[in-house]
Amino acid sequence: MRHYDGLGLLQSFRADNGYRRFRRVAVVQVQQIQRFLTAGFTLEEVRSFPGCMLMIEGAALCTETKQAQRERLAAIEDQMAALERQRVALMEMLQRGTQGLP
Repeated sequence: MRHYDGLGLLQSFRADNGYRRFRRVAVVQVQQIQRFLTAGFTLEEVRSFPGCMLMIEGAALCTETKQAQRERLAAIEDQMAALERQRVALMEMLQRGTQGLP
């Protein structure tokens, strides 16, 4: 959580004993951040999202991030298509018993 705080994704304050303290909503914010990371976004990209994406568990998509999510999905689909082409090429090479030459 301290790392996310340092990036400005969470806000903390210092308790009387000097320890860093986080608001209760920080648990939800960390869960949302982790969902974005799991979906392939970088922390820098998450930092650019509006705060509404981090505040409420199960919140509806903010209109400001829908385009970024669509673009991420398109990039993943492009990667999957490229991997499928590579898989097919390798299968053909193995079936022919060649090193890729016609």
